[in-house]
Amino acid sequence: MKLNTPGWPDEYGRRIDTVGIVIHHTAALTTWEAIDRYHRSKGWGGIGYNMGVSGDGSVWLFGDPLSWRAHTLGYNGVMAGVAIMCLDAPNDTQIDGARSAVAYLRSLYGPVPLYRHSDLVATSCPGRWDISVLEGSMTPNEKLELLDHLSQLWGISVELDMIRHPAEAIRIRERLIAIKQLLLLDLPTGEPL
Repeated sequence: MKLNTPGWPDEYGRRIDTVGIVIHHTAALTTWEAIDRYHRSKGWGGIGYNMGVSGDGSVWLFGDPLSWRAHTLGYNGVMAGVAIMCLDAPNDTQIDGARSAVAYLRSLYGPVPLYRHSDLVATSCPGRWDISVLEGSMTPNEKLELLDHLSQLWGISVELDMIRHPAEAIRIRERLIAIKQLLLLDLPTGEPL
């Protein structure tokens, strides 16, 4: 896979950890430059996605793949974002590009699950299509491994200075609980926790 990089300044910091990948669509915006301008007009540090897939299926990397971005309110510090440049549903070439982007990010983060933007916040993003075409689903063992990883992150949130940063610790815990609930919904019944 050839990764395109626009070379724009990256004004985002590093994520604490990555526990998922959020799939987006760009709707009416049809160039990465327009999306970058739009996101900067909202006061963000540039394009809000970690990666993007253009109409021709080309894959774009926007800054450090380990940086947090501004793509999913409440989850930016723990999830990566991939945007597909389409109005509603991607074409086959874009799906192939998105599969490559997901595989690249998982090579860095491990077997983290995919989420629709609308799984996490009230939105119609990423349009009306099934994101499961981007992957084989996680096995129950991979989900259990990820739940164990979330438990470790919970410990990190407890270690945050509760006197100086209680609001941040509470936000991290709320995010981890929401992610755990999404994972548990997909586990087969009778699977050990």
